[in-house]
Amino acid sequence: MIEELVCSTVALVLYLNTLGADFCYDDSRVIKTNQDLLPETPWINIFYDDFWGTLLTHSGSHKSFRPLCTLSFRLNHALGGLEPWGYHLGNVSLHAAVTALFTRLSRGLLGARWALGAGLLFAAHPVHTEAVAGVVGRADLGAGLFFLLSLLCYTRHCALRPRPAPLTTPTPAPVPPMAPPTLTLTPPSLSLASPPAAGRGS
Repeated sequence: MIEELVCSTVALVLYLNTLGADFCYDDSRVIKTNQDLLPETPWINIFYDDFWGTLLTHSGSHKSFRPLCTLSFRLNHALGGLEPWGYHLGNVSLHAAVTALFTRLSRGLLGARWALGAGLLFAAHPVHTEAVAGVVGRADLGAGLFFLLSLLCYTRHCALRPRPAPLTTPTPAPVPPMAPPTLTLTPPSLSLASPPAAGRGS
């Protein structure tokens, strides 16, 4: 628990400077001009529109369907209007939570000795900058949160089973060349997270 707390605190501190920042790049379209965030717009519209507030069936729609993320933006709008700091606070908090989950997963896979280093590297790695500093990056942070939660639930399930789960033995599967990172990383992640089969090698 100490490792998770330390790493999530570092993740929080590193991005506190974004709280004073304005909206940038695609934030304006997703936040300022998105009608789905307004209180007079029925919230159910979120499930018919894309990430940018355009009807999914419209020819100009981006087809990116992220209703939970849009709902979180709507909550931000209800609490603080168009004040950027609230949106940035949401992203920074999510990054801290994702870092804690990653550190917890690392502790289970690598042991406490390496978990702190892995968690600190994850918290401070510059690859997260765009997702945390840009409000639209909340979609990526949310995806990371639920991915890690799912993986942790799976490892817990494996630990509680009286016998190895069917996915214990890695099975090669074709991955499309342009597959999204989540699809590409899931099979090896499951292989690492699964305990060795009982009696293997005996």
